[in-house]
Amino acid sequence: ATLAALSSLQTSLEEKQKLLNNADAASSDLESISTELENTALPLLEILRRLLPYVAHHSNNRGALLAHQFGGLSRMIRLFVALGYALPSGDTTTNAASRKKQRNKGNHKSSSSGVTGSNALLRQLLKVSTTLLLVAPPSTVPEKDLAKLLHNTIVPMFHDVRPKVRKAAWGCGMEIVMVASSSSNNTSEGNTSNNSSEIVKRYQQHRKNIADFLWEYCHAV
Repeated sequence: ATLAALSSLQTSLEEKQKLLNNADAASSDLESISTELENTALPLLEILRRLLPYVAHHSNNRGALLAHQFGGLSRMIRLFVALGYALPSGDTTTNAASRKKQRNKGNHKSSSSGVTGSNALLRQLLKVSTTLLLVAPPSTVPEKDLAKLLHNTIVPMFHDVRPKVRKAAWGCGMEIVMVASSSSNNTSEGNTSNNSSEIVKRYQQHRKNIADFLWEYCHAV
């Protein structure tokens, strides 16, 4: 239900975003997008982020549902990222706010709603992407699909011009590296059954592979 609601919302936002490209687009269009981001998109993405560990848990049919939905979920997140970058940046938002100010003096509510909305959306997508990468069932999701999600969500935001987005992206990168490292240390301690130990080892290798993708990118640049 959460995925269906997000997909429907995404389509609606994309249509409204296209309207903003018109020269005579009203500031109310921008307000409408910002409201939907704040009141609907962000809460739904947070719900999704919190549900992912439970859906992916080994006891839940070995995370088969998430493995089956990974491709569609990855595509939806990547499209939301593209939408976040397509939304108006500072100059466009300021102009829209100025037009509204002239018509309705004293109402400063949306002076930076566009920027705040897109920034918050991208930061929330970073959290969702990181969680999805870390909890995805090992050996069931192809590495190329994991790399595609990583390189189309977290990696591009390492160089985002907005400090908050850039800082959040590097924080997510560090989280992936630290989780991969801690998984390795926990595995070496032992004291687990053979079955549990095998599961832990698979997750360890899975997270190490994702961290390796990041290291490869860092070496490349």
